[in-house]
Amino acid sequence: MTIENFYTTTFTVKRFAYTGTKGSLSTQGTFVGHLQQALIEQVANIASKFTISHSIWCATDTDVNLGDQLEEGGDKYTVKAIQTNNYGGNDHLELLVEKA
Repeated sequence: MTIENFYTTTFTVKRFAYTGTKGSLSTQGTFVGHLQQALIEQVANIASKFTISHSIWCATDTDVNLGDQLEEGGDKYTVKAIQTNNYGGNDHLELLVEKA
């Protein structure tokens, strides 16, 4: 079994973009990933406040940046950290996100 078997949730990526002097969130695309509640140890390792609530696993070629807003159903998450995990046979990005 590979990690891709856990990618069952579709997220919409929204990124703040400027047009002239005005900015707004614009949809960048979608990706499929796995959402789970973050462990306190993960949050402590990145020296963050205890506001990181979830982690999302997704493919390493996913177009996502710090500060992006991810939407899934009625929930919104802000990307606070991105970690590339490329060991073993399960290469993936781990996004640490804060639920809005």
